[in-house]
Amino acid sequence: MQTTQLYSKDNLFLLNNLKGLAILFVFAVHSLARPYVGMLYPLGMPIFAFASGFAAKSDNNSVNIKYLSTLCSLYVFSNLLYAPFSAYLMYGQNEFCLPFLIIGPNAGILWYFIALIVWYLITPIFKASRYPIIFAILFCALAFSLVHTYVPWDVKWIYIPMIFKFYPYYIIGTLISWEDILRIRKFKYKYLCIPVLLVIFALYGSNILIYESQKDFYIHEISYIICAMFCLFAALALFPGRKLPLLSKIGLASLNIYIFHLYVNLLANKLFVKTIGYSPIILIFAVIILSSCILSSDKASRLMGKAVSKTKKIIFGICVFCRN
Repeated sequence: MQTTQLYSKDNLFLLNNLKGLAILFVFAVHSLARPYVGMLYPLGMPIFAFASGFAAKSDNNSVNIKYLSTLCSLYVFSNLLYAPFSAYLMYGQNEFCLPFLIIGPNAGILWYFIALIVWYLITPIFKASRYPIIFAILFCALAFSLVHTYVPWDVKWIYIPMIFKFYPYYIIGTLISWEDILRIRKFKYKYLCIPVLLVIFALYGSNILIYESQKDFYIHEISYIICAMFCLFAALALFPGRKLPLLSKIGLASLNIYIFHLYVNLLANKLFVKTIGYSPIILIFAVIILSSCILSSDKASRLMGKAVSKTKKIIFGICVFCRN
């Protein structure tokens, strides 16, 4: 049996482990308003985008309508779920996060579902070029710069540039193969990544690489791309490829956790502030782990699958009705 065949099952566990790690990091960054949580910043969304790209890979450049309809159903479902959340947050204020848009101060998770749809549709264009990754990085850098320059620097628009910021990690996921991952994991000097990772975490944890003004923007973004790419390489090289009972399961249900984690975050913080006056970091971490375990359970995954399937049928029914 070939080495790549022997290794493919481990790679599947590796991917789920990485998704589990990424979603826990995203959950932690959104839940803990502490400066040192910035150390998780270069690892969460880049790995999540990479894993999404890997899941969307295909042997040809054609669009899979079934996969695209699932993405659209997830987007509609998350909007329907998120609308009351946004309405609650904005109650009594003059602004409101419009449904089915990524414009608004509380469109915190919706941008990613728009991004998945956009990324999936534009990827065949980049893959048709000779150097797709370089082409994608240059295009995204230009688009991100233009959006940052000409779109109002306001919290209402802050999520639009994210579509361009994280696309390079997505297209890398669509292009990388199991054999490439195997070569990365066999890299002779991979353990030298550890001290570099510690330096990166220290820099972000101390807010040295977090920009606070417009003039620092380009320096920050260039340093972020370098650090995030390195962290992605290190994660592929060093993270365990065997099944990790809890983390592998969380990774398998990472999208479920992503959809619901802001609800959990809001309720937990409200409860802790109301009962004891603040949100203890230990209890917040406990909530993150416990809720992730619940949302990754088989029953929760089945319910989520049924909900998305039902949403897909409703969308299809509306499309047929409008066509007739």
